[in-house]
Amino acid sequence: MFRKKQTPPAGRQRPDRARNMAAFSYYARRSEQTHAGERQSVNAEPRLPSRRQRATDTRTLIMIGLAVCVLILLLGTSLTTNPKVIVQDSSGSQAVLRGSSDYQRAAQQLIDSSILNKNKVTIDTTAISSQLQAQFPELASVQLVLPFIGRQPTLYLRADDPVLILGTSTGSFALDRNGTALATGAQLAQLSSLKLPLVTDESGITVKLHAQALTASNVSFIRNIISQLALKSMPVATLTLPAGVSELDVRLTGQPYLIKFNLMTNTARQQAGTFLAVIQRLKEQGITPAEYVDVRVDGRAYYK
Repeated sequence: MFRKKQTPPAGRQRPDRARNMAAFSYYARRSEQTHAGERQSVNAEPRLPSRRQRATDTRTLIMIGLAVCVLILLLGTSLTTNPKVIVQDSSGSQAVLRGSSDYQRAAQQLIDSSILNKNKVTIDTTAISSQLQAQFPELASVQLVLPFIGRQPTLYLRADDPVLILGTSTGSFALDRNGTALATGAQLAQLSSLKLPLVTDESGITVKLHAQALTASNVSFIRNIISQLALKSMPVATLTLPAGVSELDVRLTGQPYLIKFNLMTNTARQQAGTFLAVIQRLKEQGITPAEYVDVRVDGRAYYK
């Protein structure tokens, strides 16, 4: 009469919806947290530049470095155009030199004449020195020196000392060993302490300051004659260049006669030796020339 109550099969049980929703929500949140953490981790890592970008940056740095090096090189090798002038003093140089500003101005003009002269690498110091020496004959040596550190070059000047005074109808001039007229007028007073020999010109030559008055060989001849006679204690009283002939007339202190030398040759020592030998023989004979002793012909001597 009574039916047995049937229980539903186990495989057909309906799942609990609340329990399934909770589990899904838990796994969904965990999945979102995991993906969010991965995105944060990825975003936190620095992004490395590409190989192309690195190459561009390297080239930029190299160009900047080269530009800096070129700038330093230009600044280190550039020169100013106003050199410092240093006069190398000697006994008579200050009396015959011009003002330092004259030499500095001339050097500045030469340096300014070419853009190549404004750089240590391209400047031609030898050419500038030669041009200055040609422009100022009173200078025995000119040397333009570049600084190792700095931009201002230095100009070293040395004047050749005067060796004799040439007296002419237009005035007296101090001559150097090359025969160049270095000084005249008031400048000669500064040379009085040098006790330079005076040569009187009777030929009427025209002498200009800073120009050649006598040849270098003539100056050398005159100085050699004075030196040879001084070695025998025969001081010279007068030196004369007579008109019309290439001759040097020398009168000794305390003697009535002239000695006639030939300026056309470079045999000053031989002519002086001939005179000394002749005058010694005449002295042994008790003879003193009254007017002259002529040694202008090599190997021969005449007296009167």
